[in-house]
Amino acid sequence: KDAVVSNRINYDLLKRIYGIQTDEKPCPELLGPCTTSKTTEKIPDAIAKAEKC
Repeated sequence: KDAVVSNRINYDLLKRIYGIQTDEKPCPELLGPCTTSKTTEKIPDAIAKAEKC
């Protein structure tokens, strides 16, 4: 028999998943204790200028 998930439970689950995805809510049970990174998406100005990005 399939379980029935109410709209409220579904909403809470999706909200929690979104919070984990956007780093608003930590989840060390799933991702471990440290999920921050020093990596950035920004291309340094000198490289952008040299590559004409």
